[in-house]
Amino acid sequence: MNDEWQFKTPYLRTLDAHLRNELQRRRIAWGLDVKDFYHRIEAWFKNFQLGDQPLALKLMLNLQYLTESDFKREVSDWFVQIEQYLFTAGGSIQDLRLVLPSSRGDSADKHGYLISKAWNLPREQLVTVDQLSRVDPGCVLVFFNDTHGTGNQFLREAFSRVKKENFKAVFVVAITIAERALLRFNHELKGIRVIPDTPTPSIFDEFTAREVNRLRELGAMVYPKHPFGYGGAGLLVSYWFQCPNNTLPLIWASHALENNRVDGRCYPWTPLFPYLPKPKSATAPPEPDQPSEQAAPDLAALDGKWQWSDSERADIVQRIAQWGLASDKFYRRVGAWFRNFGTDEREAALEIFVSTTYLDLAKVRNAIRDLRKELMTELGRVGGDLGDVILVTTGDENASVYHYMYEFMREWHLNVDQVCSLDKLGPDRVIDKTLVFFYHTRGSGLHFEQHHMRKLEELAPRANVFAAYAMSEEAVSRFGKMETRSPNRAMCCAGASRTVAKLTHETQQTIARIEKRLALQARMPERSFLTAYYFQCPADTSPLLWLEQAPDDGRDSWLPLFKRIELPTRDF
Repeated sequence: MNDEWQFKTPYLRTLDAHLRNELQRRRIAWGLDVKDFYHRIEAWFKNFQLGDQPLALKLMLNLQYLTESDFKREVSDWFVQIEQYLFTAGGSIQDLRLVLPSSRGDSADKHGYLISKAWNLPREQLVTVDQLSRVDPGCVLVFFNDTHGTGNQFLREAFSRVKKENFKAVFVVAITIAERALLRFNHELKGIRVIPDTPTPSIFDEFTAREVNRLRELGAMVYPKHPFGYGGAGLLVSYWFQCPNNTLPLIWASHALENNRVDGRCYPWTPLFPYLPKPKSATAPPEPDQPSEQAAPDLAALDGKWQWSDSERADIVQRIAQWGLASDKFYRRVGAWFRNFGTDEREAALEIFVSTTYLDLAKVRNAIRDLRKELMTELGRVGGDLGDVILVTTGDENASVYHYMYEFMREWHLNVDQVCSLDKLGPDRVIDKTLVFFYHTRGSGLHFEQHHMRKLEELAPRANVFAAYAMSEEAVSRFGKMETRSPNRAMCCAGASRTVAKLTHETQQTIARIEKRLALQARMPERSFLTAYYFQCPADTSPLLWLEQAPDDGRDSWLPLFKRIELPTRDF
């Protein structure tokens, strides 16, 4: 080893020549001098207890640190794809407009000079978001940011005023893009070209379940607000000028900089590369969005047999926007649904509406990823890794579970042979395996217990996990107490698991009266969800959200808020 350095940290002193050489390679690649590099890692390793220092070393060796020259090279490499588009579309580099934030101080703005130099763009081809209304429609827009962790800030502050149909093409370019941001862009930015089109690896890709569980525990100690970094991205990326807050806080937390402050306190921690919070002037609330040239949906369509107050109407509009369903058609459907209710049922109708959760494709994928994180925590407890998981199907192949089986394989990185029907599993197949039984909505858990327990009793896997987007407290308890030969665990998404039982007593009484008026069978509030998905409104959801019936003897008519698809299949 050419670096002459005597470690003071006992663990680092015991590293063999191979690992010392790996450290030297990192120092050279990161462009740091000997003293700075080794002082930095010695100070950072002292944060960790001896038993966690091998994990700290793995973190460091998996960290991607980009120098200024690395950054310029990445920018130049991605430009090739834009040039290819221009060539195919018959355009030229003069058609490009690099879009910068309207407010100064953001890192994307700081990159403007670097990119314009790398791409040979004259100053007049750099525009701000506020200037887009004056940009020639024949231009090609390029939005650049070093890191997209969740996509929230970009969609809120940069893209909210862009009408992509006004331009020849729109590119979103980044050096680092987390899986969550990429999925959201692909879903919400139809027709937009995103570069790169594959996510940056994170701790969920590079570390075992047990290691991820320990990183979560350490992260919860260092920065309990975001143990895996902002948005739960778990990135391992830093730049010469900044460490993104989407990277694991174990890398960037600094009590001296107070960037890990929670409830007025900062856990003492020395960073490897610090996250430098933006100056207050740069983090001021964004200016209100400019009115869109496209007419907004008619708010009057939302009124029932009454008119909403401004604050009530704002709550309704906000909920529709959160669902991603803002359109004239859906506004009219909402208004028709509210007109199901009598004037004395106004407050109940509003509470039901704003308490309802709707999962579109992007939210479903996020839910699957959240379940993966919870599953990895469980694997860290019982042993094994994602390679030891079998996703078990138990229903008819026409059931909607098969509609999103691919999403689980994609988000959990499962192979085809890790998906198997329960009737094809034998004792030998499940040795040292964790079985995951998923169905989108579980109201009681009784159906599984009645139809599948006998088969499950024949097996002895390492553990059984019963998962759902929406699961009642009764089902969680039932699955946890099932008498099997293996430990059982239930997991679900809290937001999607809200039931009628969580509403006010007055609203619950109103719902019971309406169900009686509609000649519906009485339902237990604890099993009646306030949840719908883009692919289905479950039978276990309150029928007031999905029922569609014409007036008949002894019953009233009702129009649905969400459509329920009746499938020709037995219950799952």
